[in-house]
Amino acid sequence: LARRDAPPRPCGRASSRVGAMSRRRGEALKNLKLDRGFFQHIVQQQDDASLEGVSDDYDIYLMEKGVMAVVLQGLDALSRHVEKLEVTGGLSGGGKAPFNPLTWLAQYLLRNHPGKVRDHRTPMYKQLSELSSIERGRRCLLRRRPEMEEEWSQFEAERVEPLRLDDLPTLLGRLDARWGLEGALCANL
Repeated sequence: LARRDAPPRPCGRASSRVGAMSRRRGEALKNLKLDRGFFQHIVQQQDDASLEGVSDDYDIYLMEKGVMAVVLQGLDALSRHVEKLEVTGGLSGGGKAPFNPLTWLAQYLLRNHPGKVRDHRTPMYKQLSELSSIERGRRCLLRRRPEMEEEWSQFEAERVEPLRLDDLPTLLGRLDARWGLEGALCANL
């Protein structure tokens, strides 16, 4: 007897359509590469108007900690596990507790957390963390753009001749002093 609240199983043409979608999704997930292109796609492209608060940087935090990558890997593994269970008929439980995808995903995340597991993915997590730090710095500079423009205007007004490329370190030194970075901006450029 089928449970009343269980969704109907696809049959006939619907079954083949679901199978085709599963294969396409499987191919797409198999071809997913967690590299610089993935990072650039995941990180939100924000315009200057939306870069006002630090609260907008949740995506960077998740990338720095490696959570975004492991969640995507977990969702991929969960979809493969669910497809396998559909084939074997194990989703309804069959005498044992029904399958709970949230519990399964939570267990996967705990077992594969980048801070705890060192395996072939560790260099990828490190690279994503470095790219996240660069993006955080870029956003910080975008938030401070008005201050940079003001400093540029003051520096330009103090000079008789037009600014040259050689004047850039002096300008960066002034920004460094203004922001109290104690030489960190100049040292890291």
